[in-house]
Amino acid sequence: MLGYGAERFLKEVAEAQARHPKVILVPGLEVTPHYYWTGSLIGQDLTMHNTQKNLLVLGLQRLEDLTALPVTGNVNSYRYGWESVLNLTPFLLFIPAAWLWHRRTYRTVYVGVTRHKATRRYQVPALLLGGIALVLVALAWPFSQPTFSQYDKTLGNRPYQAVINAVTGLGGIVVWSMPEARDYNVHSFGPLGSITVMTDPY
Repeated sequence: MLGYGAERFLKEVAEAQARHPKVILVPGLEVTPHYYWTGSLIGQDLTMHNTQKNLLVLGLQRLEDLTALPVTGNVNSYRYGWESVLNLTPFLLFIPAAWLWHRRTYRTVYVGVTRHKATRRYQVPALLLGGIALVLVALAWPFSQPTFSQYDKTLGNRPYQAVINAVTGLGGIVVWSMPEARDYNVHSFGPLGSITVMTDPY
């Protein structure tokens, strides 16, 4: 869904229904409403929680309904707030980059007569600073934010209830997906330490 879009998903469901007119196809998808992080790489205890605490959403057949679901990763449901301003701060690096680009140094040259020769010695640092700014801006995209922070561990079931309310309000059905399932994996990243990905039974 996130990779190819809701429009392609609904098109393929419609094509499958056309091939099998005697079968009732109910479009559905599994969603991860929310996951959150605790710990840090520095403390060697960075943990991603609830990646498998999922909901099955059934019966939504309109494009605008699917694209508006308030789930993690769906940028169409994101909002703008004060965090968006923080995401825009890398643009400030373009100011010193432009200043360095236009800055000139002057040195005195004696060739028969005295004159001052201007050279641009700061173009390389300006390009490096501009490049860093572009990378940071790209990493901050999209500048909007999820409704629920991925660094807030106190939210409980609020993100899940938001999805349930949205789907049932549109006439769809929601059920929990494998609530008894355990998920616990530790991934090593060499000198950066390890990251734990876990979901407790819910």
